[in-house]
Amino acid sequence: MPLNTLPRPLWMQETGAESDVVISTRCRLARNIAGFPFPWRANELQRRQVAERALEAAQRAGGAFAGAREIAADSLNPEQSARLQEWRYASRDWLRGGSNRWLIITRDTRTSLLINEEDHLRLQTLLPGLQVESTLEEAYRAEGALAQRLEFAREESIGYLTASLANAGAAMRLSVLMHLAGLAVSETLEATLEAAVGIGCSVRGLYGEGTQGVGELFQVSNTFTYGTSPERIAERVELAARYLAEAERRARRQAFGAEPGRTALAEAAQDALQQLFQAENPPRRLLPLVSILRLAIAEGILQTGLAQTAEWVALAGADAALSGPSERASERFQAIQRSAALRQRLRDLVRSMQ
Repeated sequence: MPLNTLPRPLWMQETGAESDVVISTRCRLARNIAGFPFPWRANELQRRQVAERALEAAQRAGGAFAGAREIAADSLNPEQSARLQEWRYASRDWLRGGSNRWLIITRDTRTSLLINEEDHLRLQTLLPGLQVESTLEEAYRAEGALAQRLEFAREESIGYLTASLANAGAAMRLSVLMHLAGLAVSETLEATLEAAVGIGCSVRGLYGEGTQGVGELFQVSNTFTYGTSPERIAERVELAARYLAEAERRARRQAFGAEPGRTALAEAAQDALQQLFQAENPPRRLLPLVSILRLAIAEGILQTGLAQTAEWVALAGADAALSGPSERASERFQAIQRSAALRQRLRDLVRSMQ
């Protein structure tokens, strides 16, 4: 699968509503095929049968799945695996899971399907900006097409059955990726995030559960899926996201609305560019530097479009996810490659400033 034949996902090509603060909105649905053990309990034959049924259902579903790309996990090389993770098509667990794991990407790149990850099916729709309603509708439309050809494991008193008890019920994770650099500068970030948690949402880092908000990038998502409806989940997540976006804009106006603040941000952006080009930064340093540049663009200090910053976040964010005590030599090498790719993307910005 040549990388240049795989189009970049839509969330890295366009901006959406509230794009000064919100990078993307994702709806992810977990489903399991009735009559088969969860992937972690299934043997190789059972996982192959699940994959065959899921692939056939997608092929026959039409709609968003018409002409979709099918990718086998065991056919990927390290560079391709890293790219799919950066673009948020694939998780690390799925990439490391071995045979009978497939990824399906729709032609418009808005929706994708992981087969035999933690659950038999992990379907996601990912759109730029704050688009909770559209993301939810597209995900359930794709799920409905599959449900016409597959029987999903479900218990009337519980809802959908999933490998993790935390996902049982609606089996839906709705998340909004937000850039909260202004709140971090104002030192009110922690208190504001606590208010979002208070209405029933979780706040995690760029790569979800177990990760931190490096570079002031956070995912706001639903905490529970059991005992609630998708519509109620969407209402709470959107409410929290809009609350945080408003608080972020107030913090930015206070910090950068006057000339001294704008001058300081311009100087910080220049320093970030110098650091990116003059030194090989460690992984966890790249994302904070990208955060400064994205903030400067959102505030009109650097004259370029916000859409391209999503790719910067993807490149730098993958590095941050890999950094840590368990980081392997191959991962460090990939981090250096992504650092070089990030500098390549930023050269156009530097030329425009000269």
